[in-house]
Amino acid sequence: GNNTILLNEKNQAVEESEVIMAALQILGIAGPAAPSAGTEEGLRRPMLEDEALSGRRLGYVAGVVPKADELRFSRALWRASRGNVFVQFSPISQKVEDPKTGQAVDKSVFVIYFQGSEGSM
Repeated sequence: GNNTILLNEKNQAVEESEVIMAALQILGIAGPAAPSAGTEEGLRRPMLEDEALSGRRLGYVAGVVPKADELRFSRALWRASRGNVFVQFSPISQKVEDPKTGQAVDKSVFVIYFQGSEGSM
């Protein structure tokens, strides 16, 4: 009922918050209050300014996966992309309660990097 809906919404908020924090870490920004002078321009500047890489783009997708499924998830991505993917995992500091079982579940934020700006690998 209502408790399940509220628990799902709380879990989604925790997961989204952790994905944002992982993105800030990857971009080299210390925390949510960290945007300082020049940050906006820094976010728009390419990470790789090598002329050999100028025509190539690096795409990424982020989300949350149960910690127990990290290895299986990573292998599936590796196989699906034929090795053209890099996955980075970051554990979520808070345990998320599964609304169906009521048990606490450890989860991780993942960031998948791949060549190309579109969502396809």
